[in-house]
Amino acid sequence: MFIPTFWFVFFTSFLIAIFLIDPDKIPFLGSFGFRISYVIGYLIFAAFLYFTVIQLLRVDMGADKIYVSNYFKTFTYQYEDIEKIKEENYIIFKLITIKLKSKGSLGQKITFIPSYRNYEFFLETHPQLFAHLKEV
Repeated sequence: MFIPTFWFVFFTSFLIAIFLIDPDKIPFLGSFGFRISYVIGYLIFAAFLYFTVIQLLRVDMGADKIYVSNYFKTFTYQYEDIEKIKEENYIIFKLITIKLKSKGSLGQKITFIPSYRNYEFFLETHPQLFAHLKEV
């Protein structure tokens, strides 16, 4: 969550600054074309961050429950509530999507980027928690 927070703070501050400066002192930053271009670019990238990075959740797996956080609130789910787990392996990271049997507080799909070694270790040491998924 550091990158989106840093991006929003820095580029929002710059957005405010380009509208507060006197166009006569710094003509390029105060020009109408630059301001419009910056606002459009800002909105496009903000939407990109919102629909990709900010939608990722924090997931902690315990011996009895799965803990899912949106960084403001943490919700717990039983392993029996999981319908399926989908793993997408990209070159530099793995994306995990957990689909719940019914809609939970954070929706029906939980998407996160795991710590690869911890995730694999947990799956190997707790296979009984995911045994019901092999039947689906």
